[in-house]
Amino acid sequence: MIEQATDIAPIGAMQSNGNAPPLVSLRDVDVSYVTHKGVFRRGEVKALTQISLDIARGETVALVGESGSGKSTLGRVSIRLIEPNAGTIIFDGRDITKTPQSDLGWFRKRAQIVFQDPFSSLNPYMRVHDLIEEPLIIDGGYSRSDRASRIDRALEAVELIPTSRFAGKYPSMMSGGQRQRVGIARALVRDPDYIVADEPVSMIDASSRIEILDLLDGLQESRHVTFLYITHDIASARHFADRIAVMYQGTVVERGSAAQVIDNPLHPYTKALINAIPEPDPQNRFRRRAVVPGEPVSGGPLPPGCPFFPRCPSKIPGRCDVTRPLLKEEEPGHFVACYLYE
Repeated sequence: MIEQATDIAPIGAMQSNGNAPPLVSLRDVDVSYVTHKGVFRRGEVKALTQISLDIARGETVALVGESGSGKSTLGRVSIRLIEPNAGTIIFDGRDITKTPQSDLGWFRKRAQIVFQDPFSSLNPYMRVHDLIEEPLIIDGGYSRSDRASRIDRALEAVELIPTSRFAGKYPSMMSGGQRQRVGIARALVRDPDYIVADEPVSMIDASSRIEILDLLDGLQESRHVTFLYITHDIASARHFADRIAVMYQGTVVERGSAAQVIDNPLHPYTKALINAIPEPDPQNRFRRRAVVPGEPVSGGPLPPGCPFFPRCPSKIPGRCDVTRPLLKEEEPGHFVACYLYE
């Protein structure tokens, strides 16, 4: 479940194991960055505003939105790569919000990240075997044979076989899709429960994208891994995610199951994202698309009211620009932050 702070009771995530507590739970998370506008002037950029997020074990939640919407920030906050200014982070029932990094060794084994860029996230001077082995060496407690066995299993899991063919290669000797598989294997070698997949297919060729998504989907089923999938491509979210949350300017404007959000979008911003999906039918290549004008606010404090107000084609002056709308349930399990549905 993903929700912005509201005046209604929180609605629990749809979980595959009944009423069990979520694996990952964030509450009222705020993140701000300080900007420098000269020697004596400082400003503040609000990256996340009172975001709450529950992810059940074995579930995949997709965060969708334009660049700068706060998707990657939220993902990195959930694994304590970025510290929140306010809010709470709970993992498997343990509050890790203020836990010192030196005491998070157990958490680092259970929560991993796959970065967007497979070209810069892998050390070009290390062989594949060494890249995947490094986390195990840092953890300690594994014999050389144990590490070798884990590396082989990780490479097999991402379908880099025969493993002996790839283990001795450098990243420069591999394609973008193969490098991303190495990044996934590096995340898997610790047998994590939770993986943040930060736009894992955005920088590889189109022919490899569906293969990587199918691979991640298979890993979820075979290993029961919980995923937070970050993407600007709402079409791929439909392919991979159980539920989708649409983010705009550090807030969640709509959330629901993947089918609800794609087949019945409610928020004008969600409709614009879906309208921007490339049309596969050549007969419709001349169809006019309703493009949302303008760009998201860049830097500085957000204006009052709905953050989408300056660009919204359905805005209500005197209402949308005065008070920020809260997420409300428009249909069972489908929430939207928009005054059009009051």
